[in-house]
Amino acid sequence: MHPTPVWDHVVINTQDRTDEAVAAFEKLGFTMTPRGYHSMGSINNLAIFGTDYLELIGIPPGGNDERLGLFRFPRGLNGLVFGTDASHEVAAAAEAAGLPLQPPREFSRPVDLGGGVMEDAKFRTINLAAGAVDYGRVYFCHHYTRHLVWRDEWRRHRNGALGIARAMIISSDADKTAEVYRKLFGNEMVSRVAGGFTLAVGLSRLDGVDEGEARKQFGDAGWECPQMLDALDDADDLYFDVVSQIKMDHWSRGRVGLIGDAAGCISLLGGEGTGLAMTEAYVLAGELDRARGDHREAFEAYEALMHPFVASKQAGAARFVGFFATRTKFGLWLRNIVMRAMNVGPVLRLVAGDIRDDLELPQYAI
Repeated sequence: MHPTPVWDHVVINTQDRTDEAVAAFEKLGFTMTPRGYHSMGSINNLAIFGTDYLELIGIPPGGNDERLGLFRFPRGLNGLVFGTDASHEVAAAAEAAGLPLQPPREFSRPVDLGGGVMEDAKFRTINLAAGAVDYGRVYFCHHYTRHLVWRDEWRRHRNGALGIARAMIISSDADKTAEVYRKLFGNEMVSRVAGGFTLAVGLSRLDGVDEGEARKQFGDAGWECPQMLDALDDADDLYFDVVSQIKMDHWSRGRVGLIGDAAGCISLLGGEGTGLAMTEAYVLAGELDRARGDHREAFEAYEALMHPFVASKQAGAARFVGFFATRTKFGLWLRNIVMRAMNVGPVLRLVAGDIRDDLELPQYAI
């Protein structure tokens, strides 16, 4: 039996800029809850409505994102979350429909009720597996302590917001996008509309439409919508991605060893992926020969030489994040000027000196 689609909440990924996001939403007239701290390491602030809410989720300064992977996704709308009080049945129905799921996750966060009283809000989530959809995360949330989330003092907003009215996915293949929701909720809950489909979600709805329909609906919406829609004409596909690095404590296990981006991706901010992979392959081959085939000894020597070097290269690339991924018009102008000026030798040495390679490679008898 299929569950009934109702919104629990929508998620906006703020990564490490949660304070900025909270300030922006408060300026828009939303009442934001106090900062919450999840047991799995994330932080959040909520805008609570009548029966659903909007969540700003992020990572605290110095926090670890390995478990959540928020930096794998761009900032912005990131999660569509449906409500349920029967998470075990929902998981069984989704699996029976052939949808891949992540293992259920249970977690909590303390809620300050005032007067020194603290209670834990507790949750259980059922997530579609990574890759099941290509536009973020889709999952169900089971609240064990609803009274700690939907509190009257958080439901009143200066802008008059009462709930989630609509969510939209712009898809190049709306039929494929709709298939996930047909499997989740049944064919009868998904209807065809111009340019795509709509899913009835309580008194709200989720629409999936193609670019042409999105242009019709938002072409005269003002702000930057016309410019964003015009940009679609010059794009074969529209996507968002993140710049990531791979950091591992060890590059080998048993008889398996890693080189290149699989071991320690520096990212496009530093480049050199091909050169580093060739260097690592050379060192690993040399150490295997020097150790006469003892892979344990070879892996240890290989990592002792290359791991600190790659870590320093990653740190150097990270220092250039603000330069390459600038947030201002001036920064964009400056970046372009400097990149063009790097064709001049003295400028190149000045700018690139911090990431110059000073690794002395061993001479192997191979």
